[in-house]
Amino acid sequence: METLEIIEEIAKIPSFTAREERLHPFIYKFCDSLKIPGLEIVPVTGNNLVVRIPGKRKGRVIALSAHLDKIDHFGGQEKEVLDFSNDGVKITGLLDDAVGVGIILGLMQQYHSHEFFDVFLLFSECEEGVRPRNATAEEISMAKSLTAMVGSERISRYLIENNIAPDIVATVDVTPKFAGSEGIAVYETFWSGKIYKPSEELLMKTRSVTDYFRRRDVNILFSHNVNDYINYGLMLNAHYNPKGKEIVSIAIEPAVYPYHSHAESVYIADIIKIEELLPNLLIRYIV
Repeated sequence: METLEIIEEIAKIPSFTAREERLHPFIYKFCDSLKIPGLEIVPVTGNNLVVRIPGKRKGRVIALSAHLDKIDHFGGQEKEVLDFSNDGVKITGLLDDAVGVGIILGLMQQYHSHEFFDVFLLFSECEEGVRPRNATAEEISMAKSLTAMVGSERISRYLIENNIAPDIVATVDVTPKFAGSEGIAVYETFWSGKIYKPSEELLMKTRSVTDYFRRRDVNILFSHNVNDYINYGLMLNAHYNPKGKEIVSIAIEPAVYPYHSHAESVYIADIIKIEELLPNLLIRYIV
């Protein structure tokens, strides 16, 4: 499948916060279609999934992350299939974060033609922290424990408990930074505003990754925003830094407009650029 087709299939599924499991069958079926030896999907507490993909090259571990949940803008009678359109320049629908999930899955179709390192795909619940408008009593009760970004917290704990220390976690989401224009943002300072002082080694490694992006696209905006990349950076480094390992956590995101809307648009050109940028993280270690 082309990446845009994957995104379309994901965008049509009403996988609202607390209902992310509606997207699970698609992910299981898609991963099965990849025919990757040793691929394993691990359910993590809640509606989170971790996909383990053994690489052909060893020595590094790369994690790609995206969130499964969408914001329920509808209420009342829920649509079984959400709207999606493609005019050849932009795609439109509930794209936060169908775009991220679709890009990551689409990238895995290159597995048989490249020598990837070991890869973990981290698919988190409740990044948005907004429960369905027509939630059941059971979902409302459950939602009390579903604070924003709890999925990435749960996945981080899973990685720590299983002694999985990625060299890089790259989160793919969508950014409101461009207010309608094309553009790609890279978030690079997960510690911003937090009581956390990055080590010189972590700063150097993060700079190595961002310099790679700068060399490939001088128009990338380097900035910061709140999403899952913060939890992965803070929690994994808090655990692994004392053990002598720094973990780079960045986010790379295409522009979306309007933001947090039932009809979000993303430029196809931005999606293609991110598809071109990410493979080098998987096939050669750049930090």
